Parts: sequence; C-alpha cells; structure tokens
Amino acid sequence: MAAGFAYTGGPRPIAYSAGGELFVFLFFGLAAVTGSYYLQTFVISLSALVVATGVGLVASAVLLVNNYRDLESDRKARKLTLSHHLGRDNAQKLYALLLLLPFLVPLWPHLPQPGSWLAILCLPWALRLVRRFFLEEPGPQFNQVLVQTAQLQLLYSILLSTGLLVEILPQ
Repeated sequence: MAAGFAYTGGPRPIAYSAGGELFVFLFFGLAAVTGSYYLQTFVISLSALVVATGVGLVASAVLLVNNYRDLESDRKARKLTLSHHLGRDNAQKLYALLLLLPFLVPLWPHLPQPGSWLAILCLPWALRLVRRFFLEEPGPQFNQVLVQTAQLQLLYSILLSTGLLVEILPQ
C-alpha cells in the first residue's frame, strides 16, 4: 500500500516523474517475482532475479506505452514522465528494448532447459508491437498497443512460468 501511495500520491508522486518505469520494473518485476520466489523457498536466487528482470521489463513497457500515448496532455498537466525527458524517438527505442530484452532470459544457463524457451513463442507478437509502436501516430489507436502490451506481459509470464514449472516437476 505504501508503494501504491508513493506512486500516485504524496508531495512528489512517482507517476508524475521520470521514475515511473523504474518503479514498475523494481516493484512489479524484481520485488514481486523474487519476493514470491523467496516466500516459497526461503532462498534468494540469481535465476529468480533473471526471470524477474524479464517480467519487470515487459511491465515497464506497459507504462511506457501509456506515457508515450499521453505525452502531450501529460506535459500540459506538468506530468513530466520518462517519455517527456527522452522524447518520442528515444522512447520508441526504449520500448523496443523493454519488449525484446526479456526474450534473452531463456539464454540464462542456470534456468531449467528447454522449458524456459516456451516464452519465445510470443516473440513474434512482441516484434509486431514494436513495429506498430514505431509506425503508428500516438493517439486513441494507441489504446490497442497498450492493451496488447499488457496482454503480452501476461502471456510471456504464463509461458515462462509454465516452462519452468514443467521442467522442475518430478517426472
């Protein structure tokens, strides 16, 4: 609850700053995934941090789409997000990185193989979203990019988790 308040409330809300994507990465990626892993195993694992990084990067991409779409109205409201500071061209490049870097997670040698590769199945969808992000003008049509980026995050997380779970279950 404190994190939620810090994000949208208080004297300096994170949502109105360039730190939103970093906050989402840390809270919905590293803290959520490694915290859940720790609660179940009582171990802090480098592999769990790698998986958390992938999940957190896609979660940050969801916020970036929202801030990119709303850039002009956010500027008028003095909501100076990361997209404001980067500019549209660099925000597009960051979106591509946030959406594509998670597909390197299965390369981590300490993850169960080949189960972790299941997440690769949604790579074509990620590539299509990156293409749309670069080609379409921001506006109402970006609502679909936002929704589909969130759906990609869900699918990526489900496929990665399923692949890892299948590999560690007793045969």
